[in-house]
Amino acid sequence: MRARSTQYMVEQPLDDVDFIKDRLTVLGRVKSIRGQGAIAFIEVTSSASSTSAMGVAPVKLRVAVMTNPNQPDQPVEAKDLKKFVKKVQRGDWVAVTGNLSHDKIGKLCIEATELPRIVAPTLQTVPLDMTDPEFRMRNRHADMIVHPSERDVIYLRYWLLSAMRDFFRKRRFVEVSTPLLQAGAGGAVARPFETYATELSDTKLNLRVAPELFLKRLIIGGVERVFEIGPAFRNEGVDATHNPEFTTCEFYSVMTSLQTLMFLTEELFRGLAVAARERRQAMPGLPDMTEFESAISKRFPRLEFIPTIENAVRKELPDWTFPDLAQPNAEEQILQVFSHFNISVPKPANLPRLLDALAAHFIEPLCTTPTFITHHPECMSPLAKSFLQDPTPHSDTQHRVSARAELFIQGREYVNCYEEENSPIQQRRKFEEQLRYRREDDGETHRTVDESYVSALEWGMPPTGGWGCGVDRIVMLFAGKKRIADVLPFGTLRNVVALGSGANMNKAQTGADGEEKKKDKKKRRSAVEEITTTETEPSSEEATTVPTPSSEKAATEMMVSTEEATTGMKASSQDATNATTEIKASNEEATTGTKLSSESATTETEPSSEKAARQPPSKMAKELSELQKMLKRRPKE
Repeated sequence: MRARSTQYMVEQPLDDVDFIKDRLTVLGRVKSIRGQGAIAFIEVTSSASSTSAMGVAPVKLRVAVMTNPNQPDQPVEAKDLKKFVKKVQRGDWVAVTGNLSHDKIGKLCIEATELPRIVAPTLQTVPLDMTDPEFRMRNRHADMIVHPSERDVIYLRYWLLSAMRDFFRKRRFVEVSTPLLQAGAGGAVARPFETYATELSDTKLNLRVAPELFLKRLIIGGVERVFEIGPAFRNEGVDATHNPEFTTCEFYSVMTSLQTLMFLTEELFRGLAVAARERRQAMPGLPDMTEFESAISKRFPRLEFIPTIENAVRKELPDWTFPDLAQPNAEEQILQVFSHFNISVPKPANLPRLLDALAAHFIEPLCTTPTFITHHPECMSPLAKSFLQDPTPHSDTQHRVSARAELFIQGREYVNCYEEENSPIQQRRKFEEQLRYRREDDGETHRTVDESYVSALEWGMPPTGGWGCGVDRIVMLFAGKKRIADVLPFGTLRNVVALGSGANMNKAQTGADGEEKKKDKKKRRSAVEEITTTETEPSSEEATTVPTPSSEKAATEMMVSTEEATTGMKASSQDATNATTEIKASNEEATTGTKLSSESATTETEPSSEKAARQPPSKMAKELSELQKMLKRRPKE
């Protein structure tokens, strides 16, 4: 009979274990322990839970430790078992060796053939439950011990990233890593973090806000399909869907149109849904995605930016048409909509921010299922190609829009993609317009056009499609989480800062079953020290026959006679040094014919005052002490 592969095997997988013949070693954390006279039952789980990462449900093993003097292969004495049960506590890591079997109800069980070993004791009292959300987020290691299901998000993230990489590699994309530290922040309209490097102390550096401009330099250099998955940093606020540090995925492909980018997006999300479904059996906490999988099996709907807003506004303002954004009164006409619909006006109220607020009010709520919002006004996408859109049914104006699409699901943005602007002349014009809006945002006038990137475009960038998404939001989608903090291993920036300051590290916790009685840490430390000493302290025979380097050195020095020391006193400082060198050189010869007792060797070498008081110094030790005093009184030349 065979068992499924499980994380508890250290020596071999359970698929290769014979239930009768094979013996195995289990390493895991103690969840519970019950002692009943001559037998003890230990429930062992694993903090690593690697089976979840491999797509196999975790197995809780029940370990039975019995005293049976009639069987030589089970040399567990009753007093040792009683001592072990008294010392071990919930949360300790133990190593158990025994035979794998099943108990009466068919669950996996290990019949221990030797006394379990505590390999990593815990000094903290592991509670049965944690109810304080703040404490849980700021002590994620403890949270994962008490609530093992919290680890499922980490494994799901791993599998989703693996599926994304497989998707790109099958389409011959090359994965690269671009610089995190940059002299200037480009690729997105965001406030960057600023820092300095020791080597370049007079140059202000930025943590990247996006890898876009470096990846497009690779396109110019001839790498025609490239992608990167890595961190980005934006010095902005923290909320349910935003964190200053986040993970982004971007790819760029030559000769790829906007329609192709949207098609690739649909294919990628279908593949991610399959990857999540395959892991759902091992992670019961994952949400049911049946409805979502049905929605993404079809072509995603498309909503054009300007016609959608115009149709929504005209339901209450029949004469209103989307204004020509090139006209000076465009902002005034847009603000009329804000006033009529009682929409909060963003500050500063520049054109891109106003248009983004209109989209959030009129378009994004329509995107309950996966939906693309396409063809944004040019001022909202300075890095995208733009063109004149056909007039709407209610206006003859041809608006200048970008070849861009955003994927929204349940009113939340997941993907941004567009055809890249490859004209250095048009790119410079759009950068200058973007700078004008950014100066209105933060009041900074020192920002300039990214001449380095414009110069790179002058070498010729072929028509290219670019695509980007927030990895953390994708994990939120498939994990069924509402906050970005729930899919980050250590939460948002606020939690990370609190963790670094040590806040709430020793806060007592209460569980659903009531207040747990806190154990005495001092007694626990004594038990831990005793366990460690028992496992690591050498036997008396080894201590006597195997001298340490320090004891050899002490033995050699103790063999120096008082007469030689007096002669060395009268010698010059250099002669004394040479004499000492010669003594050390003859270390091996001196110790070969000399056997020292453990008491005399330990007396001078062990720093412990307790051991020194317990072991009286020998005659040689007294001579060495006198020698040291005489050397100190030696006159200086």
